[in-house]
Amino acid sequence: MLSVFVNIVLPVVIVIAWGYLLERRLAVDVRSVSRICFYAFSPCLVFSSLSKSTLGGTDAARIAGFVFSVALCMWLLATLVARTLHLSQVQESAFLLVTIFNNTGNYGLPVLLFAFGQPGLERGLIFFVASAFVTNTFGVYLASRGRMDVRTSLRQVLGVPVFYAVVLALFFNATGLNMPEPVSKAVKLLGDASVPTLELVLGMQLARTSLQRDLRLTGLATFMALVVSAGLAFVFARVWGLQGLSRQVCILETAMPTAVMTTALATEYDADPGFVTNVVLMTTLASTVTVTVLLRILM
Repeated sequence: MLSVFVNIVLPVVIVIAWGYLLERRLAVDVRSVSRICFYAFSPCLVFSSLSKSTLGGTDAARIAGFVFSVALCMWLLATLVARTLHLSQVQESAFLLVTIFNNTGNYGLPVLLFAFGQPGLERGLIFFVASAFVTNTFGVYLASRGRMDVRTSLRQVLGVPVFYAVVLALFFNATGLNMPEPVSKAVKLLGDASVPTLELVLGMQLARTSLQRDLRLTGLATFMALVVSAGLAFVFARVWGLQGLSRQVCILETAMPTAVMTTALATEYDADPGFVTNVVLMTTLASTVTVTVLLRILM
């Protein structure tokens, strides 16, 4: 297990820690770095990986179905827990956000790359895109609780560049067309910058986070996000007939810590951002143990 941590998890943690120190020392403009990754690096990574992927359409559809199924089940479970605890509507929204949506990008993709190489990354990108769709629709709804109309939510989804990168990548993959070599090399060069930048951004964002209150509820949310979700992942992997690498990737991505994006949503719509921030930090720290254990089981 120690070798799994040292060879797969620790390199990710080191880069995240470096981003944390950069923010603490230099007060980097995190938003600008994040936007560069969002609009330039990540779409190029998606395109360069999926346009030449050998992953079949059936596997991709199963991965997407898995993502939606787990999110729905976690929503039902988290709602039941929230109602049992008699949480207010604002607290319930925050609790649902932190237990449903995982950090499949900043944290998940680097871990998959180190653990399973390019084939794992390709499957992880399918998972990431499906997860981003759920976050930018259902996540917005949960945070706003009906204060944002459907049209506005859809506009947000259509503004995510990785979706267009997926469409283009699938077109080039299906037709067998190739981009001009200079363009292809430029896209790959930009894409290669995505993974380390995602890790640095996560560290910078964590540098602005601190534990504040509601530690019992934070602990419960952390348990659901890291442990309960992983248990569901094993069940739904069987339901969707996932095997081999696709199964490993989906289970691992489902057990990632709470997405940093939930903090932005909670802040934007005043859905108890202090609690959400607590859970993001706690799950990220705890995941160094849980992800290592899960990797040991899966590999």
